[in-house]
Amino acid sequence: TKNDPMNVRLLRKVTVFIMLLCSSGMMKAESKANRLKDIQKIVNAFPDSALVKLEGITPEALHSRRLKALHALLHSIALDKSGIDIKSDSIISPALKYYRRHGSEDDRLRVYYYTARIHENRQDYETCMTYLTKAEKASEKAHDHYTKGLMYSAKGRVYIQLHDFHKAAKNFESAAWTYLDSGNIDRYLSNTIHQATSCIMEGKHKESEKLMTLIEGNCHQMTTSTLNKYYQTLLSMS
Repeated sequence: TKNDPMNVRLLRKVTVFIMLLCSSGMMKAESKANRLKDIQKIVNAFPDSALVKLEGITPEALHSRRLKALHALLHSIALDKSGIDIKSDSIISPALKYYRRHGSEDDRLRVYYYTARIHENRQDYETCMTYLTKAEKASEKAHDHYTKGLMYSAKGRVYIQLHDFHKAAKNFESAAWTYLDSGNIDRYLSNTIHQATSCIMEGKHKESEKLMTLIEGNCHQMTTSTLNKYYQTLLSMS
């Protein structure tokens, strides 16, 4: 009967079991969300480590579009920052679909920039510039100065491929000042060197000399890669 003590005890056990099951599922979902947040903190500085951690989380195990999108974006960032040139948009696609209508302007800046990088790897510069333009629009209200600088630098590279050296120089200049404002001195110096190189290509040798003179006292703040670019540019001017 309905009020049978045995039935009541059984009902209580089933209820407790369901509650424990739901609680366990929520804890697992929260754990994965926290793992993704931790990966987000290190992905730019330690992309190799981030990549290993991300490959330990299968997208199928994530039960919300938001987490699937974050995983897809972080995976794309980690691959790109690890020097792995991806030419397929299959990994970033869930992030692109989600962040078009959800998330912050920083999310849109990042997803449009890393989608543009895929098209840059394909040498599809027209589509690449389309996404970089979308990234630039998102950057107007975004706070991620690091990715904003990457976006301007990528626009500079694309304009060089299109032989528009004036626009290339302008975008490298924007990248340089973005990094200077955020205190990233090496990237400021690196993009100033790219700006100087663009000026050389444009035939503006005096402007290039001014830029190189501006940064000549900062060699001690350059990474090995930036220092090599600095000396290569000086040699091309001699």
